[in-house]
Amino acid sequence: MVDATVNYLQPARTLLQHFAEHRGMNNAYLSGDVSFREKIAAKQRQLANDLQAMDAVDAQPGDTLKSRSAWQAIKADWQSLSANAAHLTTQDSFTRHTALIKKLLDLNVQVGITSNLVLDPDADSYYLMDVVVNRLPFLVEHLGQLRGMATGIVARRQMSADNHRQLSKLPAYIEIMREGLHSSLTLAFENTDRSSRG
Repeated sequence: MVDATVNYLQPARTLLQHFAEHRGMNNAYLSGDVSFREKIAAKQRQLANDLQAMDAVDAQPGDTLKSRSAWQAIKADWQSLSANAAHLTTQDSFTRHTALIKKLLDLNVQVGITSNLVLDPDADSYYLMDVVVNRLPFLVEHLGQLRGMATGIVARRQMSADNHRQLSKLPAYIEIMREGLHSSLTLAFENTDRSSRG
């Protein structure tokens, strides 16, 4: 089942990246930078390919990863969001993109648990999978939020009170996640050293 999980997580990681990029581009467009219109159209075509790739891995026989219903909900949310993205407020667009990304991150965690990938009895593998499935994607998402907000601020040439509030919280979250990532990697390396010494 490890191969099936890795095959699932690879296109999911690409989709996460492209959802985040779309969030930033749409934020800039809704903030007044119409030069992003073509970039958004290209990103939506890329996302259509990403969704097909996810459909292919999710259609594996038997739904062994118990992912199907969560994946269908994510697809439905994306279809609704992409159809209306150009007509939302910047806040609504950012919030809906972020909620969609959270659902995909949660699905990745669910797949990691269902497959036992993140429940490995060997300590070194357990901590490495914790990094790959849990810690690193969430850290990257918070950095993506920071980048997406900054793109909108640059396009508007002003920072709202809400932007200021959100931006002031993100560095603390990012630091907590960075510390967790560092801790898991340290434990993985320590346990690898112990097991290699036998």
